[in-house]
Amino acid sequence: MKLIIITICRATIDAFKASWPCHGIPEDADVIVIAVHDHGIPEMLQHPGAGCDLVDLDIEDSDGVMLDRDTYTDAGAALSALVDDAIRGHKTQPMEPGTIASTHRSY
Repeated sequence: MKLIIITICRATIDAFKASWPCHGIPEDADVIVIAVHDHGIPEMLQHPGAGCDLVDLDIEDSDGVMLDRDTYTDAGAALSALVDDAIRGHKTQPMEPGTIASTHRSY
């Protein structure tokens, strides 16, 4: 079991928002950082939510200021899909063991 930190960059956020009408993700969202507890269950490749628990999610603006969670309460389904995509990307693009990138990835 390990804690995985994934950073979702502005370009990925914007591309996702363009494909998801009524996403509810704040316009000033520049970076989304998620922490996931990975239980190491192989089925996670097919079902990204299986075998892991979302521990934390923070959204920051371009100045590095964390947005108040009240500003994205309507983004639940969209954020869930975006987090699943990020976890799937992390799990399907393995990195060399022992590198920082194997536990902290930007998308």
